[in-house]
Amino acid sequence: MRRFVVFAAVSLAAFQAAAQSFNVDLNRTSGTGAGVPSSAFAGAAGQPGTWNSITNASAGTTTLVGLNGVATAATFTRGSINNYLSRSNPNISGDYELLLEDVLVLTAPNSTSFSFNNLQAGTYALYTYAGNPTSSFDESIVQVAGTSSMASQYIGGLENSNAFIPQDTHAIHMVTVPAGGSVSITLVADSNITGEAMVAGFQLVKLPATTLRVYVDDSAAAGKLIGTSWTDAFTNLHHALTTAMLAGGPNTEVWVAQGFYRPATADRTTSFRIPSGVAMYGGFGAFETTLEERTAPWFYITNLSGAINTGSFSDNSYTVVVADNTSAETLIDGFTISRGYNDNSGLYGGKGGGVRLQNGSATFRNCKFISNYATNYGAAVYGDQGSPTFVNCYFYDNEAFAGGSIYHTDPNPLYVYNTEFMSNSAFEGGAIFVQNVDAVVAGCFFHGNYAGDAGGAFRADSGAAQATITNCTFAGNTAGQYAGGVYAENGADVTLNNSILWFNADGFSASLQDEQYLASGVGTTVSRAYTNVQGATGSAGADPQFVDGNGTDNIWGTADDLCQLLPTSPCIDAGSNGLVPGDFGDIDLDGDTSEKLPLDIDGNNRRLDDPDTLDTGVGPAPVVDRGAFEFVPECGLSADLDGDLDVDLADLSTLLTNYGTASGATLADGDVTGDGAVDLADLSALLTEFGGTCS
Repeated sequence: MRRFVVFAAVSLAAFQAAAQSFNVDLNRTSGTGAGVPSSAFAGAAGQPGTWNSITNASAGTTTLVGLNGVATAATFTRGSINNYLSRSNPNISGDYELLLEDVLVLTAPNSTSFSFNNLQAGTYALYTYAGNPTSSFDESIVQVAGTSSMASQYIGGLENSNAFIPQDTHAIHMVTVPAGGSVSITLVADSNITGEAMVAGFQLVKLPATTLRVYVDDSAAAGKLIGTSWTDAFTNLHHALTTAMLAGGPNTEVWVAQGFYRPATADRTTSFRIPSGVAMYGGFGAFETTLEERTAPWFYITNLSGAINTGSFSDNSYTVVVADNTSAETLIDGFTISRGYNDNSGLYGGKGGGVRLQNGSATFRNCKFISNYATNYGAAVYGDQGSPTFVNCYFYDNEAFAGGSIYHTDPNPLYVYNTEFMSNSAFEGGAIFVQNVDAVVAGCFFHGNYAGDAGGAFRADSGAAQATITNCTFAGNTAGQYAGGVYAENGADVTLNNSILWFNADGFSASLQDEQYLASGVGTTVSRAYTNVQGATGSAGADPQFVDGNGTDNIWGTADDLCQLLPTSPCIDAGSNGLVPGDFGDIDLDGDTSEKLPLDIDGNNRRLDDPDTLDTGVGPAPVVDRGAFEFVPECGLSADLDGDLDVDLADLSTLLTNYGTASGATLADGDVTGDGAVDLADLSALLTEFGGTCS
């Protein structure tokens, strides 16, 4: 994996108390469950503070006290039922018992309502405790008006310990209200489900922002484990994803610390299911408070693994991650997804060992897909009908019948940017196989991939497949029969722009050029522009002059392959600027997807002018290079913070923004002198070079 991009986001103070946050216990005055939890008891919301006691004798509408015990302008209204009962469970004790073991019970078919009234304007997270802690069969239906999450939720389950489990002990709803507004809750008893419904209490949390953050750490100490901070993080990723599903994916961020997470124990059909719209980040050291502090996600490895049973590969999870029916706003960032083994014979049998995307359009960023297997399609990723995007990812040692890394089919496009594919294999399409669908592949590096039939690295099938491959490098890929590099068939059209295909091989092609790419069948085309192809005539067949294409081990397709360009390469400044695609994957995370692709696969600027090379490409300088790697000329400017070969206002602005940083700063922050601080010495060095350029 070559680099990770750190996503910048507004920091959220997770679940902290605000002026109108409330805890409410529906409280029996005697017997089991009587009394309210202590003010130190934070509940599932991680919100300690005073608990309002609502008893048989309470008025229909009661003035609420805040977490500090002081009366507020807000009120709580309860429904007409007054059926307080106990549900004694020897597995729970203390404050958990006081909250959960006395409940209001509603028999079916019936419903009753509760509301928080006269609230401040803002977004609230509502936790409703509605389960029967002594039964795994009873479920209560909780409905919340105006929710931006799952409006109707089914809650209930047998509690075996002092713990909170989403969709078991409690429901979660997200509601935004105007000033003076209300949050209204309806409890429904449905005879088709349980015959009765129960509610034990509520927590209403006024959020400092519109996003709920949930923390996961498999090494977290035993305790509350409610996911509201690193210190009480969920140890089970499923609980965090359930929370996100209930609260609504677009309303939720899930932060996952380094560790080893499995979908289940023994049950091969269980997967991590990603709610649509959620932003899920891995690669944390469990100390970060902002996303900007997640500076080393490649070091803090967060592995989603299908290795659920014995050491045998064949009893692993069928599919590790399921992201069906997900929107393009759904983000999975900073994870290793490994060891899925899909040999299932069911509906999605043999499709997607690592990830399944049925109508899924999620974005995968900074992810590694390693050692996944599928008997049919897409060892690492199987996509159908959706339009997924992969940015700065890495695929290694994945194997399937078709699409060793990615198999994607109709009708929506596949997008892949600045991603490396190494040592993946399939019978058809060693790394990528697209069928009946368009594909945009840009800035990618394919090496050491293998297809038993055709298309060692890439294969496109059918007249509906229109693939555009730009600024990619294909080197050292092989096929048993045809086209070690790129293969198109059955009317597919593939366009190769600003790319390099070199030292790819197959078993049957008649020419060296055909071993690099081949079109097969009536109406099938592979066209190229500003692309170097081994075996081509004229300048298009010139050796691209890699630094060391097969590395020090002299084996193509291994980690030491260096397919960057030597200073004498004819591919430097030889592409076409007009063919560089838009930054639809937002490679540099600046929010601008209309700009041209700004970075190469190594994180360098995509267009760097080499002053020692005559421009042979098209467009104003700097002219883009060919291949996945932009040549970086030697430059003596130590204050070139953004790597664009000059020292200008952008560099000065960055330094001034970070001025005063005392430690931990890098050159990109403005630490020109290399002492870890951004200070007067750095400013002086930058001003000395200001206006200098290497272009």
